[in-house]
Amino acid sequence: MTTPGAASGGLTVEVSYALPQRQTVVSLVLPAGATVADALARVADRPPFADLDLAAVPVGVFGDRCERDRPLVQGDRVEIYRPLHMDPREARRRRVAAERGERRRAVGAPQSGEREAGDAGAGDDEAGG
Repeated sequence: MTTPGAASGGLTVEVSYALPQRQTVVSLVLPAGATVADALARVADRPPFADLDLAAVPVGVFGDRCERDRPLVQGDRVEIYRPLHMDPREARRRRVAAERGERRRAVGAPQSGEREAGDAGAGDDEAGG
């Protein structure tokens, strides 16, 4: 099957930008030899792209970060990446810590600083032993 861009000697590509609530994907037909910068220039006046500094935001093609002078090929998806609010490793550490805390409360395990019943004197025998 031939795509419209390929039939006219051009390239059909997509430009994608995802927010937590929604994703915007725009299909474009660009001339052969077009670059990531050319695709970004074509969407620069459309929302939500118009609100972005397209010269500064990180971009990539199919999940691989790249420079704006990268040539595009038929079917490429140019992705515009949002800045991270938190390092992914730190976010995972916080999720795991929160989940562990919830499990402790659900099971009734002692929280840090608490002792289980029967532990009050264990190991604290002053009489020696």
